Amino acid sequence: MSDLMIILIKAIDADTSLPLRGQYFVGEHPLVSAVSYLANRYLIGDESYEHIENMKKNGYDVYPGEHDNYGWLTGCIKTERGIIVFG
Repeated sequence: MSDLMIILIKAIDADTSLPLRGQYFVGEHPLVSAVSYLANRYLIGDESYEHIENMKKNGYDVYPGEHDNYGWLTGCIKTERGIIVFG
């Protein structure tokens, strides 16, 4: 599934009409929503390590946005143009 996220992120980076607020993607664009949905399913939890490593291997850093003593509250995916927040 991380391969599908990579394809979608490349499409997001190519679409310069997608709005950014600072460095974060904003709005309910279908591509951003799809990546966020997939990230929630595959980049969170005990089974996420392989997917996170694949994302990093392909040049997309995955890291915690907000976190507390229990772990990540939100996650971030750094793309060429901006950051996608999920969680």
